[in-house]
Amino acid sequence: VMTRLLQSLGIGTVLSSFDAEEAWAKLCAFPGTVHWVLTDLNLSGPMDGLQLAAKIRSEGPSASSPQASPAMPSLEEDEGSREADGNAPARRGPMITVLSGDSGEDTRYSCAQAGVDSFLCKPVSRERLLVTLTGLLAELAAPSA
Repeated sequence: VMTRLLQSLGIGTVLSSFDAEEAWAKLCAFPGTVHWVLTDLNLSGPMDGLQLAAKIRSEGPSASSPQASPAMPSLEEDEGSREADGNAPARRGPMITVLSGDSGEDTRYSCAQAGVDSFLCKPVSRERLLVTLTGLLAELAAPSA
């Protein structure tokens, strides 16, 4: 469903995975070329979406070329946004968006702690996905501080 939705927005290259281990392997196979990861919070298998995000941030699929960012942007959700508590570490690797049916404060806080850049609550509309992508692209295009 998400692949078709992304393609309807004109995103031509979508690497899809059925679990976090497969996603990690694909990220490592294309180091430095993947700019955005969209993952479900509740992936099946031994690693979930938060663990994948934390692994991307701690190990980075291309650890030799981390992308620095002074702070993580707010975690967007359907009802608005909330800033992450405290100072976030420099970003390593691609931007990360988490999908979840749970939009509670604890879930969003856990996402922020794992290094997630944005949050989408299911069901995701085409318009909401476009707003999130536009924000992430603007951040990628902004000059580094």
